[in-house]
Amino acid sequence: MIYAIIIVGLALDQLTKYITVANLKGADSVVLIKNWLEFTYVENTGVAFGSFRGYKYFFIFISLVAFFGILFYIYKNKDKMSKIEQILFALIACGALGNCIDRIRFSFVVDFIHTRFGGLYDFPVFNFADIYICVACFLLIVVSFTKKEN
Repeated sequence: MIYAIIIVGLALDQLTKYITVANLKGADSVVLIKNWLEFTYVENTGVAFGSFRGYKYFFIFISLVAFFGILFYIYKNKDKMSKIEQILFALIACGALGNCIDRIRFSFVVDFIHTRFGGLYDFPVFNFADIYICVACFLLIVVSFTKKEN
C-alpha cells in the first residue's frame, strides 16, 4: 500500500508539472477564481517558498536521504505505526522525491499553484509535492498529539 501511494502521488505530481511546463511556460497565469486561485509557472531554485537558492546538489542529496530514510523508517517501524502514520510518512517521502526529480531534470522545481486569499495575502507558488509534505507533516503532528500510549 505504501508503494502504491508513492507511485500514484508521484505520478500526479509529475503529470501536473509536465502539463504546467507544456502549457504555462512563457505564458500568462491562468485565473481559475479571481483573487483566490490561479496557475502560474514558476521555476523555484530554492526550497520552502524559494528560500536558500543555489544549493541544487545539496537539496538533491537531502531529498534522496529523506526519501530513503523515510522508507527505511516505515519498514523498520511498520508494526509500531498506525496505517495513517505510514500513509503520512509515505506522502512526505513522495513529496521529497517529486521535487528531487525536478531538481535533477531541470535544476529547479516547477511550482504552479498560486493562491491569493481574496487578494489579502499573496501566498508563494507551490505544487503537489509541497502539498503532500506540508499537509502530511501537519497531520503527523495532530496524530502524535492524539495518539494513545499503550
